[in-house]
Amino acid sequence: MIGAFLTLALAAAPMLNSPVGQALTEPLRHGITGGRVGEWATFRIDGGGDRVHFWRIAVVGEEIDKKGRPACWLELDMGQHHAMKAPLLQLRMLVARAVGLNAEGVSRVILAVGAEKPNELTDDAVAQLLVDDHPAAPAQPGKLPVELTTFTGKPTQLMTLAGTVSATPVELRLRSSLVKRIWVSPQVPLLNLAKMEIPALAHTIEVRDYGINARPQMLLPQAGTAKIKLERYDDLVIQDPRPAP
Repeated sequence: MIGAFLTLALAAAPMLNSPVGQALTEPLRHGITGGRVGEWATFRIDGGGDRVHFWRIAVVGEEIDKKGRPACWLELDMGQHHAMKAPLLQLRMLVARAVGLNAEGVSRVILAVGAEKPNELTDDAVAQLLVDDHPAAPAQPGKLPVELTTFTGKPTQLMTLAGTVSATPVELRLRSSLVKRIWVSPQVPLLNLAKMEIPALAHTIEVRDYGINARPQMLLPQAGTAKIKLERYDDLVIQDPRPAP
């Protein structure tokens, strides 16, 4: 039992705070004003060789959260099959639309790993889950700030795994080095992301499927199920199996 709780806790935070997770969810971290219920997209993540997996992001509902804010239910699934057959990890989060996918904006989180039953987190656990354990290092005295520049190309027809879409290439550069290249397409719902290349990580992110007919895929905990509390010890996140008071 303890091993399952530990796996559950350790798997979810890295999913959101990994370079790929941050790259995919960045458009949602400052607000979800345009995502309509039913919009979804699945992305193929290619890390080279056999390091291929898929992410699905979908808006599956909306309601007013406990702070009185208009919010939407956002599902994030990760697996080795594009149709999310037997997903490795599932997250369902209630996100305040005007605030976004961050510790302040997310008021509820339900998560499941593999075949484990889904569990809802306590309020304290939600805040812990969304904290970035690797913040950017502060600038050192005497050193010039890093200068990133953005180059925007002309719209073009881009062939993707989901078909050909109209997309605009945007490059983020550090001096002469390419940090990442993004193809932005209004045809891809929710994230408007058609393709992304991150050369330093040898990662490519490409839309695999998308639509406007998403339905919840995550099974919810039964009514009355105790919420789960997370406790931190050193660099580990350990899930306390005792029901929260």
